[in-house]
Amino acid sequence: VRDDGEVVVLEQTSDTGGLARLTFPRAKVVRVDRGAGGERPGGGVRPVRDEWYLLRSAGRVVGVRRLQLWTVRDLGEPGFRLEETVDLFAQGTHLPAIRATRTEITDLRFCVRLVTWREQGEGRDAQGVRTRYERAVSGRVKDGVWYGAVLDGGTAAQVRREVPPGTRGRLGLREHLLRSGPSRLGLETASILDPALEGLVTVRAGFASAEDLGAGLEFHWEEDGQRRVSWFPAESGGPVREEVREGLIALGVSAEQAEAARQQALGAGADPARLRVEVPEVGLGWRLPDALWTWEPRLAAPTDTGWRVLGIGTQAAQLANLRVEWHPHEEGEARDAAAAEAWLLARLRGAAPDLEVREARRPLDGVEGGWRLKVRATLKDTPVETIVVVVDRPAGRVVLLLAIPVAGWADGREGLERLVSSLYTI
Repeated sequence: VRDDGEVVVLEQTSDTGGLARLTFPRAKVVRVDRGAGGERPGGGVRPVRDEWYLLRSAGRVVGVRRLQLWTVRDLGEPGFRLEETVDLFAQGTHLPAIRATRTEITDLRFCVRLVTWREQGEGRDAQGVRTRYERAVSGRVKDGVWYGAVLDGGTAAQVRREVPPGTRGRLGLREHLLRSGPSRLGLETASILDPALEGLVTVRAGFASAEDLGAGLEFHWEEDGQRRVSWFPAESGGPVREEVREGLIALGVSAEQAEAARQQALGAGADPARLRVEVPEVGLGWRLPDALWTWEPRLAAPTDTGWRVLGIGTQAAQLANLRVEWHPHEEGEARDAAAAEAWLLARLRGAAPDLEVREARRPLDGVEGGWRLKVRATLKDTPVETIVVVVDRPAGRVVLLLAIPVAGWADGREGLERLVSSLYTI
């Protein structure tokens, strides 16, 4: 659990949930052999799911979250192992980085057998000197009792809590309800075992609606007088948007995007060349706002002669989307900006009849033949703000649609504007 150049610390969890540690001076350790990344204790481990999320608060990416699920055999019995790792990035000197890991080993109904919690970070003592801290809690449920061990700094303690049959942990209850799906509408009241709080907590959770509202199926989690609302897809998969706690939102991304966010937080940023997108066939290029954006070009087939999509850009943290289209000029069509605007609005209203112009057309700075406007429309029951950019080229028009849900416009607008301002002709 620790290898910092000074010491190596090994930790063992006994069958009854007790924690034991051995500490060796690093200078006396010849080497450290680590297991494979997917390897976990308990025979018969088989990975089921591995999901990554970006954590956002107050419009900024503040951390990453990883959720993993395996099938295991624990003390000879089949079950599951669920693990959640949350890395909160340092936010200045007063908010240092924190890592928290929650693990639950359960039976096949996701009822707890063993739970652990570990939090590592930095704090400050009475004199303001920065110090490292670590708190670990682990315990096994046996015969209706949770026997827990707590290691907090240099102190150790034991806790004992009676646990009703069928008790689940935070991760187990979440997984159980999501697998049940919206067929069980309504919030269920349950007592969950939380090692971070060293005992039982009462929560109410479940699907509040079976209707796909465009953003997904509505899922509620109510605890300690606060209600968190999340949206999950109708089919199985990670959340569209999950409120982890008040003011902290998780959005599913790829492992590569999560790592890019981590590197950006550490100051490494991204390779500037990777952020540049150029489409030579239409003579246009731009820069993606940050490393969290991905760009997927659409290659043309030899038979493509009409309009087509040149590529799609996405930024999952803000549910932002960039769609780039090519529309060749038709013989005899008007080439002025007013005619192009009328054509474009008519086309967009075909997909969203309630579309309205929110910002009037104006020239695009630095790009000859380019102009922009902003519209709002409802797409799949979700109100969306879209910056529309049109660049007239000799053979046709390039149309860029930079969209983001209205609810996230305040947070995402700056990034979209940076992308628009970076447009250039090649």
